[in-house]
Amino acid sequence: MEVAGGAVGAPSPPRRVVVAVDESEESMHALSWCLSNVVSAARAAAVPPPAVVLVHARSPRPFYYPAAVDGAGEIRLLLLLPPPPPR
Repeated sequence: MEVAGGAVGAPSPPRRVVVAVDESEESMHALSWCLSNVVSAARAAAVPPPAVVLVHARSPRPFYYPAAVDGAGEIRLLLLLPPPPPR
């Protein structure tokens, strides 16, 4: 009998937990919760703990590129800013 991921009794692939982090207190709380509840629970159940993957999110840096060269040979730069994050 086949089940998702392979035959019955076959070892399942390792689990992964992804936690998005940035410089905020909320992301540190999310990571702490993950370690306390997911990883510790796996140890208590005597199963291998999942791999914890951290994704660091940050705003992109502004990007400058030449927009025009005027008659005097001066390069005018155009500043592109990313859109503000939704609130």
